[in-house]
Amino acid sequence: SYKSIISFECHIFNRWGQKMCSFNNPADGWDGKYKGKVVPSGVYYYVIKAKGADGRSYNLKGDINIINYERSGSPGTTGS
Repeated sequence: SYKSIISFECHIFNRWGQKMCSFNNPADGWDGKYKGKVVPSGVYYYVIKAKGADGRSYNLKGDINIINYERSGSPGTTGS
């Protein structure tokens, strides 16, 4: 759905307003890391400014909940 976007800018912030990530290609996304390390669990906020090929402007904002977990056992086990 983003293929008709001609300009895109996304910024992700932690709850204190510190910028965690910025990117200009919607296909890149955010890998949940800051300075190469996985961010702690919590709420993060995004601000997106984009423009469609039809000239329509998009200003979006919202939150992302990051939940970290540790997997016990090896992949494919049920942990029982």
